[in-house]
Amino acid sequence: MPRLSARSRRLQPFVFMAVAGALAAPVICAAQENLERVELPPLAKGEVVLEIATPAGAQQYDLATLEAIGLYRITTRSQWDQESPTFDGILLSDLLDDAGLDKAPEVLVTALDDYSQAIPREDWTAYPVMVATRQDGKLLRDDERGPLRIVYPLSFYPELDDDLYHARWVWSLKHIKAVEP
Repeated sequence: MPRLSARSRRLQPFVFMAVAGALAAPVICAAQENLERVELPPLAKGEVVLEIATPAGAQQYDLATLEAIGLYRITTRSQWDQESPTFDGILLSDLLDDAGLDKAPEVLVTALDDYSQAIPREDWTAYPVMVATRQDGKLLRDDERGPLRIVYPLSFYPELDDDLYHARWVWSLKHIKAVEP
């Protein structure tokens, strides 16, 4: 086996990271191609609908602040809907980045009825997991699984059509916090 120079040995980790990133890029690009970036009229400031626990303290979001992060649209079937609804919302990855939790190994998402699920980092980095604020053009309401709902793109990734991922479709989302190992 040929011997590596000192410089080659120092560069080896960087080469590995570059190759790993290049291999992951098709998955991330494929995930994003099913999304459409949308611009909707901004909402007026309103009541807090989501709280995120961060190391710096709790961050509170109303719908206007959430949607200002950047809206996307995806049409996907779900286990609970007859048709494939169209959802508008923000990417969970963008929200966690805004809150400073993008590097968390997983987050615990909790609903108004205290139902909760852990979502691992792999989910929001490999797939366009959405925090939906609208369904079929209308704001989600509390009596319609709103005002926020976690949405996985089942129509585009058959591996997500599984009970494990169905359980992570938390609706009436109220709280997110990082879960440390």
